[in-house]
Amino acid sequence: MMRRAFCFVGLAFAAGCYGYYPEPEPSSLVGHQLLLTLTDSGSVVLARQLGPSIDAVAGRLTADSATKFMVAIAMVRRRDGIEADWRGEVVGIAHPLVAEVSERRFSRGRTTLFSAALGIALVAIREAFQGEGGGFGGTSPSGTVGGR
Repeated sequence: MMRRAFCFVGLAFAAGCYGYYPEPEPSSLVGHQLLLTLTDSGSVVLARQLGPSIDAVAGRLTADSATKFMVAIAMVRRRDGIEADWRGEVVGIAHPLVAEVSERRFSRGRTTLFSAALGIALVAIREAFQGEGGGFGGTSPSGTVGGR
């Protein structure tokens, strides 16, 4: 049983947790997964291409010139938080329309915290279901069977 628990914790650690972290040098990120947070005007200007009220665009940066990012879009997020998946269509987004560029990276802290919580939960479950059990059947404190 303990071996299985370690396997689950190891699997959770291997799968990992990821987060988006701001990047000061987006031009060096060609080929990386990015989240581009749009400005208010960016949302308005790109509405015909991306849809109304788009807050952010996630995808792989395919190219970056002095004027615009070329992104193979995987997901767009609206201002109300609703996300829509895309299939990698490449869209050009002018630099002035982007408020922030964040790179998707492995998060050691989140992964460690999740793995520790998973390990504790597995040990607690094992302890809860291990042992003689007993709340049903058997004799009651009065000595009768089934508590009657």
